[in-house]
Amino acid sequence: MKNIIHIAFVCFLACIFNSCQDHFDIKQLEGKPQLLVYCFPSNTDSTDIQVSATTPFSSTSEMPKDITIHCYVNSKEEAIRYLRNDDSDEWDKFIYRLSVIPKEGDEIKIEVETGNIGKASCSTKIPSAPTIGSLSARPIQIDGDKYQQLCVNLQAPKGEKNYYAVKVYGSWDEKNWGQCDINTYSEPLLNDYIMGIPAFNEDRTFYDGFYIFDNSSFLNDSVYTLHLNIEENREYYKVLLYHISYPMYAFFKTINDQSNNEFGKYGLSFVHPTYSNVDNGCGVMGGYAVDAKISEIKENNEE
Repeated sequence: MKNIIHIAFVCFLACIFNSCQDHFDIKQLEGKPQLLVYCFPSNTDSTDIQVSATTPFSSTSEMPKDITIHCYVNSKEEAIRYLRNDDSDEWDKFIYRLSVIPKEGDEIKIEVETGNIGKASCSTKIPSAPTIGSLSARPIQIDGDKYQQLCVNLQAPKGEKNYYAVKVYGSWDEKNWGQCDINTYSEPLLNDYIMGIPAFNEDRTFYDGFYIFDNSSFLNDSVYTLHLNIEENREYYKVLLYHISYPMYAFFKTINDQSNNEFGKYGLSFVHPTYSNVDNGCGVMGGYAVDAKISEIKENNEE
């Protein structure tokens, strides 16, 4: 999941449009550089912190100097170590790593201070681990095309607004896994049909195959079954279910909204402000937890 931090590279221009506000301020593009911070802590992996800077239109590029980072887990300061300077895409990024792996419910705060750009801070909370109650598969056909439909039983807290994401991987031998695209035709939480008419807004793009959704439509139910159509034919499928914090959800949603701006293709583009929860800077910090299950396809793949 560490590669999730590379979202920062793709969203650089979008992120400088917005600091911690849900509106676009053109003055942000004319002023001084701002700190750009990305961090996605979880209870299952190392926590990396990426620090860089925006480049306003009226200013030359300036990288952060003399960086000092303080990280607090439940108000207790934990050690941070420097990993590397990543300039693989001609944009310098300083990567640091938290010395501990957080637990469910931990509150994490980061304070970044530099000698030339100023200070920025952000915080998040690690959500509770999600639960896949069961996972099964069955062959189906949609308009003559064959799919394996994965039925993922999601157990969610009843009456609480929560945010989730799902990824699917396929394999022939349980060793070499490849990410699978999800056809969202059969899952209303992931498609964007208008009044149930597939002809309108049927296609949606989810960045990096990270299919986000919330539980608004089943808020009063403790169980929901996702129906994920997979075109790739594999013997094994692995489903990763993520319980994500709101900042992480909001950030991915704005990326997806920008990609799915159908009106923009016809000259009627809308501005989709990019979410950020970094005080005095740009970027995002969002926590997550994950559950995973593997299903072996034993039945005949032919209908």
